[in-house]
Amino acid sequence: MNEGFSAYEDSQVEARKNSNLAFAFFCMEKDRARDMEVFYTYCRVLDDIADDSSTSAEQKIIALNDWKTKVENIYSGKPSKLSLLERQLRGVVMRRDVPKQYLLDIIDGVLRDTDSSPFETFADIKKYCYGVASAVGLASIYIFGFKNEKTKEFAESLGYALQFTNILRDVVFDWKTMHRVYIPRSEMEAFGVKPKDFESAELGENCKSLLKMMYFRAKHFFNRARNLLQPEDAKALAPALIMSDIYERILDKICACGFNISENVIKIPKFQKIFLALGAIYRAKKYSKKPPSNFGKAAVLGGGLAGLEAAVNLSLKGFEVDLFEAKASAGGRIAAIETPEFGRLDNGGHAVMGCYKNFFGFLDLIGAKNGSFKKPCERMRFLNPDGTSFCYEFPQNGSRFSIFKIPRIKGFKTLRNISMLLKIKFGLGGAMKGETVSEYLDRQRVGEMAKNLLWHPFCVSVQNTDISAASADMFVKSIKKSLLKGVRKSALILNEIPLVDIVFKNSKLYIEACGGSVNLSSRVSKINYGGGGVKSFEIGSETKGGYDFYVLALGRKQLAGLLPECPLKDAANAIESSPILNVYFSTSQKLFDEDFVALANSQIHWVFDRTKSGGKKRVYSITVSAFDGDFNPSAIREAVQSELEKYFGKIEICDFLPSLFKDATILSTSVAEALRPSPNGHFSNAVVCGDWLEAGGLPCTMESASASAKINGF
Repeated sequence: MNEGFSAYEDSQVEARKNSNLAFAFFCMEKDRARDMEVFYTYCRVLDDIADDSSTSAEQKIIALNDWKTKVENIYSGKPSKLSLLERQLRGVVMRRDVPKQYLLDIIDGVLRDTDSSPFETFADIKKYCYGVASAVGLASIYIFGFKNEKTKEFAESLGYALQFTNILRDVVFDWKTMHRVYIPRSEMEAFGVKPKDFESAELGENCKSLLKMMYFRAKHFFNRARNLLQPEDAKALAPALIMSDIYERILDKICACGFNISENVIKIPKFQKIFLALGAIYRAKKYSKKPPSNFGKAAVLGGGLAGLEAAVNLSLKGFEVDLFEAKASAGGRIAAIETPEFGRLDNGGHAVMGCYKNFFGFLDLIGAKNGSFKKPCERMRFLNPDGTSFCYEFPQNGSRFSIFKIPRIKGFKTLRNISMLLKIKFGLGGAMKGETVSEYLDRQRVGEMAKNLLWHPFCVSVQNTDISAASADMFVKSIKKSLLKGVRKSALILNEIPLVDIVFKNSKLYIEACGGSVNLSSRVSKINYGGGGVKSFEIGSETKGGYDFYVLALGRKQLAGLLPECPLKDAANAIESSPILNVYFSTSQKLFDEDFVALANSQIHWVFDRTKSGGKKRVYSITVSAFDGDFNPSAIREAVQSELEKYFGKIEICDFLPSLFKDATILSTSVAEALRPSPNGHFSNAVVCGDWLEAGGLPCTMESASASAKINGF
């Protein structure tokens, strides 16, 4: 057995120059290239032992453990009969001072291929990848030549990136040829995937969702390696950069084909490899970028929408992220409630607009959008108390002349109303400093009918503030970003399941897939500052530090209590809250055919149909933004029934569940809008996230929360 493997090793020495990896060695000094070929042959021999279908697992284990003995002999200098490969390998590791442990780690990694048991967790698969890829990279940089100790972190991360790309690329091939899946069982179960699903001619949506997460993980490690590249070592690492570019191109091709992976492994044509190699060599010679000083480990304090999105975005950028949330579930003000009457529901009647590009971009990133929302509503039906109705139909596009197709409401086609929209469209309808929406509409001489029917409910819904106090500047910006951008941007989109279920599950999976963690029931009791930045934070009696970067995504009032005296604290305290009343109710009768209707000239602006398929009762929700009444459930029920009967006739309300959220959002006055701080610039190593911050000129919504969580600069 051993003699056979030894003969095979000697033959590999002659064949190694034809290996694919030799492609990346041509840019090296000749002596280093020869050493690299020897080392690669060692790795190839180990792989081929594990892949040999003619030998049993026991024989493979014996042969691989025999190589451990050989490695010990190579380093100890004990007299022994060395094969050609062993003699050459001894010369390489002695000449380049390659640590013995890396060579042993490679053997341990390959030994895992002799074990047919599945990988259970991310930690399991990461350990395997360390052995078969990262340890290879760590040994290689000694042969390449390096100066900065941080380059070891680069090599380890790039090894993970290459191996996770291999796993993704070969997932169908590995299952069909070896009945082997290099994906943690916990992740497969989370996405509802079984190994046999990879036998299908076309992979199902669950498989593709899992593969998308695996793509995200590989990107995480490519970006991590990029951020760890040290300028003084870049030139020597040109072969590693060539491999990085080739494998990342493979990764991007997998994504571009919609994760339609088959047993035909995706490859890069030779001419593309040459092009990528020349580009990598040029970059390596010219590279002078210093790694970000705040890069590495990140702590995200707060698990609302902004915190979750910030944690995912940082993970993609290559950070190792730990998220801490005070509640037993994440989502912040986006939560779900369990009721015996209605089942599992949103804690509020959430609805989003098509112009929420940051929010929907986040959902696309984590693969959570498809199947989670109803078809966008392309028109809005208004009901009158007398039983008549009229429709507002959004224009089909955002062209300059589509504005003339917007009005379908009586009183909305007036010249003054059209004139206001045209001026906003062409950037000529700006608001005056400190002007309220009511004052702005009066200055534009907009008719009372259009003002009451559309602009008042639009303002209250978007800005959660009555038109008598709402900022006209934010009103104008909101119209320009939504109604004047066409139906895709203007349409309301209702979720099929609670928003927190859409956002949280995949966010957690993506964060953990990159080695991060989500820690619930972890209330931050204190933040310690020093040197212009965050030093650490406390959860109960435990102090947590050692992070390179922090994201403060706590609720505005909680954050204000944890901040030192500074303008940010002043702003957080000064901005007023705007409450939202949400009501769920059920009836035995169907009130309307659409997903929602608007009630003209009513304090109840919108009624949404939240009935689930197969439900025995019709379930509806009402959201009253900027609610200024007393929260008395009995009085609210009576008032809601009375108001609804004006529009729908006699109805019988079966179940009734009102909820008041006092700090649902901020009061969008001119003063408050001017106080909203930016996410950046407050600390040397931290940013602040949340919907209440100024992010892209957006009102305080889920979209502003998403925009604040972009965290650029890395």
